[in-house]
Amino acid sequence: MSGEALTAQQRTQIELWIPEPTISEEETPTATPTETTEDSESLSQSTSAGTSQPTNSRTGLAAALSHRVSQITIQESSAKFDNPLTQRWLTSGREKFNKDDYADAEQLLQRMLRSADATYKTHWKGRDEVLRMLAVSYCQLDLWEEATLVLEEEFEGKDKIMEFYAKRAYWNGSYEESVEVLVRLIQSCAADQDNLAEMRLTQALAEVRFASRALDEALELCLKVTAGRKKFLGSRHVLFFQSINLLTLIYKAKKDSVEAARYKKLLPDGFKGINLFNTY
Repeated sequence: MSGEALTAQQRTQIELWIPEPTISEEETPTATPTETTEDSESLSQSTSAGTSQPTNSRTGLAAALSHRVSQITIQESSAKFDNPLTQRWLTSGREKFNKDDYADAEQLLQRMLRSADATYKTHWKGRDEVLRMLAVSYCQLDLWEEATLVLEEEFEGKDKIMEFYAKRAYWNGSYEESVEVLVRLIQSCAADQDNLAEMRLTQALAEVRFASRALDEALELCLKVTAGRKKFLGSRHVLFFQSINLLTLIYKAKKDSVEAARYKKLLPDGFKGINLFNTY
C-alpha cells in the first residue's frame, strides 16, 4: 500500500457523501464555468475521461474516509454495565476505534456486544453506538459479509453507514457490494418520497455501473436522474450538469460519438466533469 498524500481534489471527492448535500428546490444554484467546489455543495471536479478503476492511494483514502466517518458516526453513550469486563471491552474498543485501530476495535466490540446482548437482550443503552463502530470497522477492514450482517440490524445513523459502506466497497473494487447497498438506500428514499436523495443515490449507482462497464444499465439510470434533476432543479443547476457529464462519458464509452457530442454541448464552456466516485 502506498503512503502518498491525497490531493485537495481527491480529498473533496471522498468527503462528498458524508454529510450528504442538502439542496432545496427553493435554492437552486446555477453552474458557471468558474464555479468552485464550495459553490456546488462540495462536489468534486473530475479530469479526463477513460478510466474506470480507482487509482488513488489506498492508505490516504482510508485516512480521509476515517476522518469523515468520525464526524457522523460516534457520539459516545453514557452506558454503564454491571459486568466490569463488558464495560472494559466497550471502553477499550472505543479507544481503539478512535485511534483507527479497527482490527483490535472489532474484536473488543464484538465481545462486548455478545456479552451485553446475553444479559440485556437488545435493550440496552449504547447499542446503536456499538453497532455503528462495528459496521465502520468491518468496512475499513474490507470484511463485507460481517458488515452486511451488522447492517441487517436497525440502529440510529444506519443510512449514513450504508452510504459509507457503498463508497468504501466501490473504492475497493467490490462493485456488486456497493450496488446492493445503494439499491437498498434508493428503495428507502423512494418509500419516503425523498426525491433529491433518491436522485443523488441513483446517480452514484449509475457511476458504479459505469465503472464496472455495465454501460446499458448505467445509461438507463443516468437518463432517469437527468430527467428528474431537470424537473426538480432546473437545467442550469450544477447537479443537472453532473448528470449530463456522466451521460457524455457513458456515450463516449459506448462509442456513440454523436450522442456524446450532443450532450457535451449542453455543458457550459470550460465546465469540468463532476462525479461522486472517481476521476474519469
